[in-house]
Formats: sequence, C-alpha cells, structure tokens
Amino acid sequence: MGHKSSKVSKRAKEQQSEVDPVQRKKNARGFAECEVLGFGPEAQESAAAWRSCRKNPDHATFTPASEFSLAHLPEEYRENPVLEFIRGAAALTVRLRVNYVSVKRPKGYAFGASRGSRVPHVGSGRVTEVSPGEGPCPCESCAESPSSQGQASRSWFEISVGSACHVLYNTEEARNTRVDFFFDSEASRREGKVKTVSALKVVGKDKKSDACTFTCASHDEELYNQLQTALEDFNQARKSGFPKGLPKERLMVVVSHPHGQPKQVTLGPLAKYVVEWAEPRASALTWTLYYRADTCPGSSGAPVFAISSEANSHVYRQGSFHSGWRSKGNHSVVTYTCTAAWR
Repeated sequence: MGHKSSKVSKRAKEQQSEVDPVQRKKNARGFAECEVLGFGPEAQESAAAWRSCRKNPDHATFTPASEFSLAHLPEEYRENPVLEFIRGAAALTVRLRVNYVSVKRPKGYAFGASRGSRVPHVGSGRVTEVSPGEGPCPCESCAESPSSQGQASRSWFEISVGSACHVLYNTEEARNTRVDFFFDSEASRREGKVKTVSALKVVGKDKKSDACTFTCASHDEELYNQLQTALEDFNQARKSGFPKGLPKERLMVVVSHPHGQPKQVTLGPLAKYVVEWAEPRASALTWTLYYRADTCPGSSGAPVFAISSEANSHVYRQGSFHSGWRSKGNHSVVTYTCTAAWR
C-alpha cells in the first residue's frame, strides 16, 4: 500500500509540474544552485525561500557580509590581511535576477527543460572590471533615445561581471537580467544603497568550467567610483597575499546571495581537488575544487576563494565561481583554468 501511495504521490507531483511553471523550472535546475522564485513580490518570494530552506534550515553557518569580522574566522586564520581579502571579495559580489530562459539552452543542461520560460531565477556573481565606455552608450534607455545627441551621447561606463554559465547562459538571457550591487543587508535596501543595472550581453563563456562574463552599462558616476575603489582595494589585497604563518590547509570562502537574500559569507575546508589538462589548450590546466563551505539555492555563480599559506595559493586567490552541489554530502564544485606554470 505504501509503495502504491508513493507512486501516486510522484505522479501527482509530475502533474503539478505540468501546470505549474514555477515547479517545472525548479525540477529543471538539476544540481545547479539557482533560486527559482514565483511571480509574487520578489522580496517576499526570497524571504519565503530562506525560511523554507531544506538544505540549511537554520543557516547557522551563514554570516551576513556586513557583519563579518575576525571573530568569524577559525582562530588559526585570524589575520587582518585575510579579513580584508574577504571583505574585498564581498564588496564586489552581486545578485543576478534572471527573468528569461533562453531557447538555446541545451537539453539536459540546467533549466534546459524550461526553455522560453519567464519564471525568474536568482544567482550570484562578482564584478571583475569597470572602465569608461567608448562610443554611444548601449544601455536600453539610450538605445531608445530619439536623438544620438541626447542621452546616448552622455558619458557612461562599462561593468564586467563574472558568474556561472548556468546562471546566465547567453546575451538573450542577459537582456532580461537585473544586477544588484551592494545588497549587503535589508537596511541597505531601505536606505537606497543598493544600485541596480540591467545586463547587456555575454562577452565570454566556457561551459566546461561553468563560467561566463557579461557586461552592463551605467551613467551612475557614484556607482563607478564605488566599484573602482572596491576593485582597487580587492586587487591590492589579492596581490599582497596571505601571512606565511597560516596553515597549509585551504580554507574555502564563498560569498553569495542565498535565496536572493542579502549577501552572506560561508567558510569550510577544501575536501579535494582534481587537476586536468584543459582541452584543446595543452598549456592550461583545469582545477576542479570540491569544498565544504555551505551553499544554498541562490549561491550559483558566487565567487569562491581559498585561504592558505601554501606556495601555489595564488592559484586559488584568483577565484572561481560556484557551480553546484552533489548529493554525497554538502559539497560544491567549481572549475578554474590556469596556465601550466601555476601547477
């Protein structure tokens, strides 16, 4: 009787997914950790997903990025350079709200069964570059400007953002994506500190390493200055490296927007890594990292770094993007491609 009931329950869920586009998209995400939201108010949908989380019900290991301090680090890693590095990474972490699934996503790929869907999903990413724009501004409002002498001729700047390829697959999806900067807390949203910009186009992607880079355009000079300062601070912290007295064991750091909520920091050990030649480039290696820093739906595309005194830790300081999880415990997988000289 119980076995029959289980079959009925499974069929009921299948029937529900056939008529419920939100559930159908959730079923299509596979091991990806994007949060799928409904069509209600975004803040309410996100908060409800946080409360009903099954993977990390109490989110006990998640620390709000705005509150992260030396006290949150394991004792043997409590060094100011480590703290500044993590804070620098957090300042550049962004939330992605993707409102369309491209019809060009392959079958069997994350959300491939929901191609054409406008059910929103949320992921994370990191600002990698910001620079003054050249030529007419390509943003949506300028593209619709009736005169090339009008808004389109104003000064603008370009923002490059890295994320996971399964979060934002191509330009078709980018044109339906909003990027939220400095969503550090609910207070930051209430106080108007969160900045939102539309994505424009995907300029690079690698399905094997599950990474993509896309661009945005903005006229907001305050945002430009904020990001420029944040990048300078982070790059300096990354260049300076970590104290030699740190353990050789790598402490993994993930900064993400779990369930689309304000950014959080999680820490955990590196479980293992696998190094392979990246084809067809014989001069490059792919590092696949498996780690136990907790993640949730919404963490896909989050920046991932390793803290260590080991000689080749500069490989891990370059960072990678969270790719998903597996059922064999709370492990996540990312890939990182580096030159053979960094092996």
